[in-house]
Amino acid sequence: METVPGYRINREKAGQGRPRATTATEDRYLSIIARRNRGATAPQLSRDLYAATGTHVSRVIVHETGLFARRPAVCVPLTSTNRRVRLAWCREHRDWSMDQWATVLFTDESRFSLNTDSRRTFIWSRDEILPLFREFPLFFKF
Repeated sequence: METVPGYRINREKAGQGRPRATTATEDRYLSIIARRNRGATAPQLSRDLYAATGTHVSRVIVHETGLFARRPAVCVPLTSTNRRVRLAWCREHRDWSMDQWATVLFTDESRFSLNTDSRRTFIWSRDEILPLFREFPLFFKF
């Protein structure tokens, strides 16, 4: 069966939908700013863009380029002394029995907040690559 050329092809016609608040050049500019300054917030990005756009517009544009706000992985750099001390502690405790480990209290220092602003910092990061492996070198080597 032969079909009509161009039949049922979704093409965006000019004038349909709400016009974009920014141009393609401004979109690229926002994307570049977000990549260079990963800690910038959406309000800061909208202030950097000279067009009269809001925070929501800036966030949507950055999302369209594949960047999303993620919490950065925090790794404390270990000195050679710290590594030696940790390795010595591990070797000292590797042969402990279950009774000895039963006397140890393990705590979880999870962070929680009763209000909406947790004061956590975010970075713009792509979803397909974990920020831990791309943003920070691995410090936990023995």
